[in-house]
Amino acid sequence: MSDIACHCGKRGALFAKDDHSLFRYHLCREHLDPVRVANSGLSESQFPPSMPAIFRDTDIQRLHDKIKDNIDWRPEGDKTGLLIHGTT
Repeated sequence: MSDIACHCGKRGALFAKDDHSLFRYHLCREHLDPVRVANSGLSESQFPPSMPAIFRDTDIQRLHDKIKDNIDWRPEGDKTGLLIHGTT
């Protein structure tokens, strides 16, 4: 996946296509036109870009409570990743 940048220098917003593949938009979230994005058939990504497809069917109820607290985390601004570490 390329690091497409907006004219302001920020990274382009990440969206999901209809086939659930990820697509980096050419504008950051601050500068994009939500109507144009919706008309393009793009939607909010439900998965982080680095999540392997094999983990996408994980039963969330079986995860530790501290991990469940972070399930709804979404990138904001320049924050584009979440690191969780510890024993499995």
